Amino acid sequence: MRKCGAWVYSKDPSTEVLCMAWKLGDEPTKLWRRGDLFPIRLRRHIEDGGILEAHNAFFEYGLWNNCQRTWPRVDWDQWSCSAAKAARFGLPRKLETVCDVLKLPVQKDMAGHRLMLKMCKPRKPTRQDLLHQMCYGPWPLVEAKEWLRGLSKEEVAEELAGLPTLWHETEEDLARLGEYCIQDVEAEYALSNALPELSSEEMAVWRATQEINTLGIYCDVDFARQAIEVLTAAKTKANERMKELTDGAVYSCSQVAVLQRWLTSQGVAISDMTKKGVAKALEGDISDVAREALELRQVFSRASVSKYEAMVRRADPDDNRIRDHVRYHGAITGRWAGQGIQTQNYPGLRGRGMSEIDDIVTAVGRGAHSFLQKYPDPTDTLAACLRPTLTAAPGKLLNCADYSQIEARILMWLCWNEPMLQAMREGRNIYCEMGERIFGREIDKEADPFEYKISKAAVLGLGYGMGAKKFSETTEVELDLAEHVVQTFRAEIIGTFWVELETAFVRAITGRKDFFEHGVFTFRREKPFI
Repeated sequence: MRKCGAWVYSKDPSTEVLCMAWKLGDEPTKLWRRGDLFPIRLRRHIEDGGILEAHNAFFEYGLWNNCQRTWPRVDWDQWSCSAAKAARFGLPRKLETVCDVLKLPVQKDMAGHRLMLKMCKPRKPTRQDLLHQMCYGPWPLVEAKEWLRGLSKEEVAEELAGLPTLWHETEEDLARLGEYCIQDVEAEYALSNALPELSSEEMAVWRATQEINTLGIYCDVDFARQAIEVLTAAKTKANERMKELTDGAVYSCSQVAVLQRWLTSQGVAISDMTKKGVAKALEGDISDVAREALELRQVFSRASVSKYEAMVRRADPDDNRIRDHVRYHGAITGRWAGQGIQTQNYPGLRGRGMSEIDDIVTAVGRGAHSFLQKYPDPTDTLAACLRPTLTAAPGKLLNCADYSQIEARILMWLCWNEPMLQAMREGRNIYCEMGERIFGREIDKEADPFEYKISKAAVLGLGYGMGAKKFSETTEVELDLAEHVVQTFRAEIIGTFWVELETAFVRAITGRKDFFEHGVFTFRREKPFI
């Protein structure tokens, strides 16, 4: 399920619900097993508009509506999620972790969890299974044993491969699975009671997120498959060239330690095989063979293939839509995060216009040979096509929008930096104005591209606690300059805002008042939360 996602898993013909534990209020937890009629009490609760709460509810939603189609349909306006509640209050999402952190009286049954994982995976068939299969037919046991003894090892393997899928499903396993399921619900119930409810606004956001996840986004699966073929062919060719260059010492562009040792033997001392480290080594005076090997490493060590493979695995075969790709409250600040195909981490178009993207798509469709002749750097080229692979469904339009400088604008308002707010109101270039503070002179976007890039990164990235080391890594500048940029931003833009906010937070926790105001913030203490 981790590879294909909950939605595709729930629609697979092999997926089956073995049991379901359920609890209404303080009543004892009950268990439904495969083959049972749907519980009358639970049906009435649903028909009366009652809420179903689960932990990571999208998984249950998919199984409920896709796998158990005889059950009453339940739409998102009747669902709630204890994992969302935990995330909203800064707690871990995993049930076992959050129950442990809160020291709840009921904990997740990890031994039962391991059994559940075991029961979800097919087991290897044995000679005994083959014997049982033959005895279900017209063969008596004695003749079946005689037949089995007469088979060679290869013939037995062939017969075993022809058996239907087998599972770990003894009566003891099924009974233990039911116990695990009941305890899971008890733990979720204890967690839910220990957490405040989501506000009506947050519940609306969570449900809207699930509607987005259920609708999904259309994926050009055919192009993704073709891109995988092209990249695989290119990597195969590159690995063969790497092996040839190194006289068989290095078999793959991804062999970091082996390549480092070979480079040392060529007089190239390199301790850092990251993109930045390889680029620095390429600036040196090195042999043509070592240079080509490093260039191959630089191009073919990226993971674009895995991103396209994730798209293909997670796309619903019925409509090519990828679902459950956004996580509510994925960051501690409350913003969404990507999951599965990680749409929020795709590179941009790398300066390419849509006409060039169309040319790339056409070249990919013509096959690996045609594509590789035209584009010598296939990984970078196809990385630029990741976003366009998620597109409008046939007959639809895809509208895209973005909030301009959203983090910076909110932060300037929160800490009430009036000069920056006024610059924003007047439509002035705040990146250039930040650059003037950093570099002590007037900065022009066109004339000073490096300074402009650093200033823009400072405005968009330094407002929420990023330090000099991280800034140096993300912008690829020297640490001394990064420290100067960070200190300038904190002194002239943020001031003492974060220190004041932390002080207010601590006073609200330790003080006598349940409320403590600071600027636009009000901290309210509702034990054990604030």
